Amino acid sequence: MYTDDLISHHNTRMDRQSLRAAGEILRTSLLNKKHLGRDSIIIGAIVFVLVVFFIVREHPVSFSFTLPSLLPEKSAPEIAEEEMPRELSEEEAVQREERDVARIQSHFDTFAWTPYQNTWYGFLLKYPETWSAPFVQKAPHGVLWEQKVHFMKNQTDERNPFEGVEIVIYPIAKVRELSKTDEFPKLKYADMSTQSDCTIIDGHLLETGDYPAEEVYVPANDVCYNAALFFTNARDPYIYIIVPKLKEGSGIVGDPAQAIAIYLPEFYAIVSAWSLIDIQRPKPVPSKPRIAAPGPASYKVVGGRKVCEKSNDRPSKSKQNKGRHMDMECCLDPDEYPNPHCYYPQEKYGKYLP
Repeated sequence: MYTDDLISHHNTRMDRQSLRAAGEILRTSLLNKKHLGRDSIIIGAIVFVLVVFFIVREHPVSFSFTLPSLLPEKSAPEIAEEEMPRELSEEEAVQREERDVARIQSHFDTFAWTPYQNTWYGFLLKYPETWSAPFVQKAPHGVLWEQKVHFMKNQTDERNPFEGVEIVIYPIAKVRELSKTDEFPKLKYADMSTQSDCTIIDGHLLETGDYPAEEVYVPANDVCYNAALFFTNARDPYIYIIVPKLKEGSGIVGDPAQAIAIYLPEFYAIVSAWSLIDIQRPKPVPSKPRIAAPGPASYKVVGGRKVCEKSNDRPSKSKQNKGRHMDMECCLDPDEYPNPHCYYPQEKYGKYLP
């Protein structure tokens, strides 16, 4: 309270002094008519300053001054374009994908990765040594593919929509062409199949390396097709598709190339180690012919074989059975057929064997 009174007294004193000084200047100027024009300007300036001073003292306000910018002002769309990433055109997205594939492939050293070879379907690749051993899934009834081989990460972050990579094998005799496979990009709307711009997909087939696999990439902003990304090649009798494996119930929002580069970059390195090899399948072992003849009624087993139990057997024609008949004692006679369940030593029965 004392401080406020002191400040008020000081301001009142300054006000009186200022008024006396202004009055003195005004009186002198009026008496000196020689410089009346010049002094009128000075007096006006002093009065203006005093008025502003009293207003500010009674009603304090804050003033701020902004220097004019030396650069031309930018419009709102220009500012928004700088703050938000510009959506790439389809051609730019494809060019970026080609660069990313090469960059990611060169980043991984696959020397210590685990090799996998499938001679039945004729391909080989490498997968990270920290991943689980691959498992084979046979086709259930009613699907077009013949087999899938799954290469799975041991664990993934919950934000990661991918859990590994899978190889899908289609028989050409069943699907005829790549466009009939489940992985082939689907049109966004069914009626687009009649539009000329949506009937050609050659622009989405990319050559991204010197390995025998072609990339199929549809960016998220494609007008005709849903976004997709996988690698494929074919040779009689199969079409092979290498595709990122999504977790059950997961999906990709946005461009698949960006999602794979962030969450599954190993995919490109696995593809870079992919190669086709000769299909080699073991020849089927013929099954033993089924013996329909009845077993012998009497015999003995020597060395795991059924032989004649008579020590002094002398082969001769049977007196009981007329005509040729089956031997039922493993003791072969001239008028008997050899029993396939019996063993006949060559030195004793050779001349009666066929």
